[in-house]
Amino acid sequence: MSFIYASRLHQASFRKALGLLAILVYATGGFGATYHVATNGSDAVGKTGADWGNAFLTITKAISTAQDGDQILVSNGTYNIAGRILVHKGLTIRSWNNGALDPSGTIIQRPSGAANYRIFELNHADAMLQGLTITNGNAPSGGGVWIDKGATLEDCIISGNVAEGHGGGVIGLRGGTCETVCLSETYPAAMEVGCICL
Repeated sequence: MSFIYASRLHQASFRKALGLLAILVYATGGFGATYHVATNGSDAVGKTGADWGNAFLTITKAISTAQDGDQILVSNGTYNIAGRILVHKGLTIRSWNNGALDPSGTIIQRPSGAANYRIFELNHADAMLQGLTITNGNAPSGGGVWIDKGATLEDCIISGNVAEGHGGGVIGLRGGTCETVCLSETYPAAMEVGCICL
């Protein structure tokens, strides 16, 4: 696994480039199906996630609907999750703010006072998280994100997560990639580093 820590200027330029690429891919159908998640969405029966007017409320609902090769666009806003989000399919899950990545404005978090759990677990070689803030996770290891089987974490902010053992922010097993990931205020309770590869 490779970890690249970039300057704020580089991250801003990188986000702009990724945003332009995302618009091109979105317009030309570079992925399979595209599903949408928004803070004003709904997981009710009848919602398809196929466009912003039919957006889902939760990333978990979008994952359960999507298939390998699809992408999930998450509109900017704050999402309080009810439990760990398991990404066990080959999906790209990315922020979306008028076509651009918006990691600082798209926050996925465990609510204060909730039971302890990590935020994301990536368990597929083609799974990718892109342009998200991941915060307030709490787990024995990998408090923010657990990466397995070669998944990718890209252009994300990992902040304020806790692990009792390894990897307060991120733990990676059996390969994977973290690029332009900003680790800040990540607290491993057992004094381990914020990111760890095993």
